[in-house]
Amino acid sequence: MKKLKRCSILFISLLLFSVGIGGAVASPFQNITRTPLFIQFFLLVNIFQLSVAITMIREVKKASPSKVWDNIYTGNFLNMLMVVGLTLILNKQYNILAINILVPIALSYSFAVFMLNVVIYLLIKPLLGEKLSLIKKQYILFYMLLSTIILYSYTTFIQVVKFPSIQFILSLYFFLAISAFIILYCTYYFLVLSKEYSNIGFVSRPALCTGIGLILIFICSIIISSKSNFYTDYYYLVAWFIPVTFAVLYYLRMGIEYPSVLTPKWKAYLPYDVIKIYAAATLAFLSISFFFTVMEHGDSSFISLLKDIPHPFFILLIFPLSAIVLIFVFTKALSSKTKLRYWNYLSYGLYIHILATVYVLCLAFLLWSGSSLVEKLIFSAIFALASAFYLFYALDMRIISRGVGITPVFDKIEIATNLISLTALFFIILFSISFTYKKDLHFFESINFEAYPFMILFILSAIAAFITFLKVSKESFEELMRKNIWSRVSYFASFATAFYVYLIFRIKPELQDFPLRDLFFIAYLAALLIDILSARTLMREKGLVKGEIEGAKKKKVDISDLLNLYADKFFRVDYLEDLWEKTRDTYVLEHERAAIRFDPAERTFHLENLDEPTKLKVAVGMLIGMHGVSDMEQATLLKKSKEETKDEIMHALEEKVLMLPDELRCEFDEEVYYPLLFKRVINDLLIPLKTFIPLTDQAEIFERLKKRDEHYGWFCFETGEIQLKEGARFDRGIFVKLFRLYLEAVEERFPFKRLLLYEMLRDEIKKVLAPYAITISELLDVVPTGIEEMDGIMSGGLLRGTTTLLITEETKAKQEFLFSFIKKGLIEGNNAIYATSKLPYQHILGGLLVDGGDFKKLMLIDLYESLYTENPRSELAEEDHRLIVPFSKIQFQRSIVKAIKSLPRESAKIVVIDIYDDFSKYFGSKDPFELLQRQVEGLKRWNCTSIIAIDPSSYLIKKEGVDEVKKHFDNILILSGGDKNAAVFIEKLYHGTPAKPVIRLVS
Repeated sequence: MKKLKRCSILFISLLLFSVGIGGAVASPFQNITRTPLFIQFFLLVNIFQLSVAITMIREVKKASPSKVWDNIYTGNFLNMLMVVGLTLILNKQYNILAINILVPIALSYSFAVFMLNVVIYLLIKPLLGEKLSLIKKQYILFYMLLSTIILYSYTTFIQVVKFPSIQFILSLYFFLAISAFIILYCTYYFLVLSKEYSNIGFVSRPALCTGIGLILIFICSIIISSKSNFYTDYYYLVAWFIPVTFAVLYYLRMGIEYPSVLTPKWKAYLPYDVIKIYAAATLAFLSISFFFTVMEHGDSSFISLLKDIPHPFFILLIFPLSAIVLIFVFTKALSSKTKLRYWNYLSYGLYIHILATVYVLCLAFLLWSGSSLVEKLIFSAIFALASAFYLFYALDMRIISRGVGITPVFDKIEIATNLISLTALFFIILFSISFTYKKDLHFFESINFEAYPFMILFILSAIAAFITFLKVSKESFEELMRKNIWSRVSYFASFATAFYVYLIFRIKPELQDFPLRDLFFIAYLAALLIDILSARTLMREKGLVKGEIEGAKKKKVDISDLLNLYADKFFRVDYLEDLWEKTRDTYVLEHERAAIRFDPAERTFHLENLDEPTKLKVAVGMLIGMHGVSDMEQATLLKKSKEETKDEIMHALEEKVLMLPDELRCEFDEEVYYPLLFKRVINDLLIPLKTFIPLTDQAEIFERLKKRDEHYGWFCFETGEIQLKEGARFDRGIFVKLFRLYLEAVEERFPFKRLLLYEMLRDEIKKVLAPYAITISELLDVVPTGIEEMDGIMSGGLLRGTTTLLITEETKAKQEFLFSFIKKGLIEGNNAIYATSKLPYQHILGGLLVDGGDFKKLMLIDLYESLYTENPRSELAEEDHRLIVPFSKIQFQRSIVKAIKSLPRESAKIVVIDIYDDFSKYFGSKDPFELLQRQVEGLKRWNCTSIIAIDPSSYLIKKEGVDEVKKHFDNILILSGGDKNAAVFIEKLYHGTPAKPVIRLVS
């Protein structure tokens, strides 16, 4: 029944869909019948495809609220403009182009849109699985309404708007060349990306499909360009190429940001914000195009007004535009750090305000030469007040940013693109005024705001906005984001600007020639209403505001500020100098001491050149040490106990207390801070993981983990992140256990190879947990090889508990490889067993070069002495951390079992065996191969991470076959080359073979 119902809905939808096509039924839209049926069908088919694409993105954003998907979302809406632009071109040339040209253009674009839907489906299928449903009632209604609205809007648009021709086409050639280059680069990028993705098991098919779609778009663009007249079709080509290039760039950004969630290396393909740069170039191009269009087709009196504008006026624009750029910088910083909708609303209001102000300034520039002295004074006042408003606004944002401890980033490229964009926008508005100059626009002519008491409403709105503004400032966050004098002055400047605009509209009759002038008041009213809405939003989000801003303020507090506060209260500077010398010599390396100093006159410690862990050691060491002064009460004015000082340190550092060395960390309760650290690291991981694992699945993971370990009861999953309950306590061991349980659960839900997950986690852990001396091998169940290049490519090393076959000849590079693995394992706290018949005991000790504490965890199984010395052992002999074994298969097997069983089964163990070349040489291949197979299985059972080295020319491999030997191992590494040009080829890796399987070893 349900299936029949869906079929009925689909049939009715298709019937309604056909109603929109002119000629199918009697259309209520008069203009539709004038559009060819072919054009209507092309438009509706592609709008339907794009509406399905939008629906798929909406579905995935419900499960995965990552901003990565916004790129496709925006690209899809730009695609809507693309299809409208292409339809305009096809409609204009419908009677000129042959059917064998129209059909390839339509088919190539339609198939490109189809490939886009395939790409989106392939991307979201691993996340949503069987949950994706595109035939819901609300979606079917959306498809129909969108198709109908766009068809009606299009047919109305082509009847009203006619694009003019233009003779100056040099700028068009240049612009089309840039657009074509971008499309080609993006096509090349996606094809290359598809190949690289296929090596690592990522989304290779979507990348390939995207490349195919872009090829079709490029072909479509070439055909259109070749069949168009650049003079008469100037703006038709612009209407196609601008949305095409922007859409392609957004898809490119998606192709880069999606894998960059896993590893930042993909960002190298797009080091700059190309979209913003291209937007600035597009606005500049449009301003040039509008200039030549006005000069060719504009009203002669308007051209005269343009020529009479004093050139220095354009230089004066630098003042308001520079202030606006500063506002953008500060607002972006505040918005990105606090994530409040308040800043978004303020930005929307600011954009409207800028458009209205620029329009009025354009009118002032145009009418300046023909104005009286009084009118010029009013125009000057408008310009000065508008500039002052933006300057005060910028100062307001600066003080707010400083007050909450947020430092904006002044990126030169971003500042330059913003300046170019604003300048181009000014000229676009200036030249576009020509299109309505002295035109009879009945709707706007019927409304004459300056002739009516509209300003009363405007004044009341301004007062209401101002009162609301002050109320929010006083009540919502008076202590957090206190407004300052610039906030109030900027409001008065904006209101005064509106008043003078009203005044000039009343007294200057020439302004009647500009029918859109009264939109200024509507725009200002809209800006004020948005300001009120933003303030109300902030009042509703008061709790979130407080948490965000207090968090930002905490980040601003530095432990060195607390140290200097204490030092400022000390009378006895000599005590501080003695304590400073002892603390500095204890915690600061000798070559770093010159970068820091203590100023006795100012009683100030300058620690800003130290890295964070060292700075914390020095500052906390000094603060704790101050309480060790014999006559503390006479030495300082600061009457605080040691416990009060420790409380202040804990408040300033929170989980960073765990960065301190043992002698300082013992002053604090460690178990209080590991829950805080766990919360921080998991929330940091949730940011990239939500792109691949829906938040609903994350919530299920935490509910399931609560049943596996009671310590997860201290955490709850809310609003996309974990929250910590009061009273949580656990130690480092529990921290590691909880993280591993979480990782195990995430691995089950991760839709791609485990190697990609490990690569992302390795970078995050290294960035967040390295200062806490928590290693990757502790958390990721990997054992590093000790060779940095390999560990980086292998996401940290070999998976714990796996067996690795190292095929290599007897070279120095081989021994260095094995020694690196053993040495790194010992440093990481693993127990190590090394069985060899190739090297003497003394040579091994010299090669490892580890300290006594690490060496205690090494057990050497020595077959070299029995094989190559004059006095071979006949029985198993045990010395300190060494088993001397007779050259016997049975004795060797017993020694391995003895060494492994002497260690707890759950303890981390690495095993290196390098004896099978000699075994096969003396005992043949059959028995050693059987022993090898049993040994590999036993090592897995005992949770050993092992490497077994075999020479490629050994009798074992020659007789049994290299493939037969390889199939018993989880990992296969082939070490080749001489000592100076050695390289490792990763033929097989249990947790996923990396994209770059060959690593050059630097000797």
